[in-house]
Amino acid sequence: MVADTVLAAVGARPATGLLRGVVPLDPSGAVAVDPTGRLRADPNSTDPTDPVALSPAAAARVWAVGDCAAREHPVFGHVPGGHWTAALTDPGPTVTALLADGDPTEGTPGAPSAPAPAPYVFSKQLGHDLALIGAARPGDDVRLRGDPDSGGPWAALYLRPGTADHAVLDAAFLVDSPREVGGLRRLMGGDEPLTVDVARAVDPSVRWRDAVRRP
Repeated sequence: MVADTVLAAVGARPATGLLRGVVPLDPSGAVAVDPTGRLRADPNSTDPTDPVALSPAAAARVWAVGDCAAREHPVFGHVPGGHWTAALTDPGPTVTALLADGDPTEGTPGAPSAPAPAPYVFSKQLGHDLALIGAARPGDDVRLRGDPDSGGPWAALYLRPGTADHAVLDAAFLVDSPREVGGLRRLMGGDEPLTVDVARAVDPSVRWRDAVRRP
């Protein structure tokens, strides 16, 4: 393909410069928060080049939501804000926790009222519908569901190393499969990893719910 200009998008950093030196930031510049949006008191989650000491009472009063926050997910770990639909999914648990807590300097925030949604981003590029659900990890095995050269729908599955028969699905990149997005998001949401039967998961004729490995 020949082009006059090529734009490579390699990610984004939150505009949190005004918080540096005031609130602990992680290496990407985000405010590291727990699943409800409260500042995490975990020194390993912050940037050692930007040490900030806050008293427990002060830290308990810091909440962040949206693009500036990197929220801890019970399954996917440290999930950045930005276009991961954080603006839609994160405010609810944060408001619930704030209202349940009453005084943010005491006690613990209330639990989210709904299962934690899986990270999700979508786009349309060169006439194709793209959706990424979950968060891939280094070392994941990548398996294809369908044939990218067929011209039809296909997906790339990021599977945590497990056994030959089943594995945890860390992420799925769906191409031209808009009808599958909603169901897979529901399956991957919640507080437990989604384990799939590998042979069935990579077979496009098998429904996602029928590829789930039951306990």
